[in-house]
Amino acid sequence: MSENEHPQFRVLKVGTSPSLSGRSTLGYQIACTLDSDVLVRLVSNTGSGFFSQEWVRFALILDLLPPATPLTFSTLQPLFEGRSVNTGGFLVAVLKGLGVIRPMEDNPRCHELGEIGAFVAEVQALMASPVSLGEDARPDGGKTGGRGKRKTLTVTKKQ
Repeated sequence: MSENEHPQFRVLKVGTSPSLSGRSTLGYQIACTLDSDVLVRLVSNTGSGFFSQEWVRFALILDLLPPATPLTFSTLQPLFEGRSVNTGGFLVAVLKGLGVIRPMEDNPRCHELGEIGAFVAEVQALMASPVSLGEDARPDGGKTGGRGKRKTLTVTKKQ
C-alpha cells in the first residue's frame, strides 16, 4: 500500500504512556484495517515536542525490532524519514508502556523485545468486538503534534 492510499480502519483503543524522560505524557491510538493490519499512531503530547501523527503498521515496527539487538529511539526513525526526530523516541515510549518492549537490565537507556503476548491478545479481542472509537478519539488534553495540517489515514509503509 502506498502512503497515499487511505485504508478504511477503526480505532480500537486510545491510551497514554509517559515519555522516556518522564516529563510529559504521550497519547496514542491503536487501530485495525479491514485487512486486519494493526496500526499505531501518536496523537498528543503534554510537553512541547513536535511529532508525526501518521499511522504506522505494527508489523513494520516489529520488523525493526530484532530480538538480539538493543533498541533506541533511532531504531524506529526510518519509519518517519523527513518527519520530527521526536517521533521515534515517543513511539519507543508508547511501545514500552504497552509492554511490547522493556528496558535492558544492563542499560536502561536501551530496550529489548518484551512479552508482547498480552498486547497481541488485547488487540485481537478488540478486533473481534464491535468497538470503534473514531479517528478523533483522544485520551487526554495533550497538544496534537505537527506543524502543519494533520494528514488523516496516511499509513507508513517502507518497501
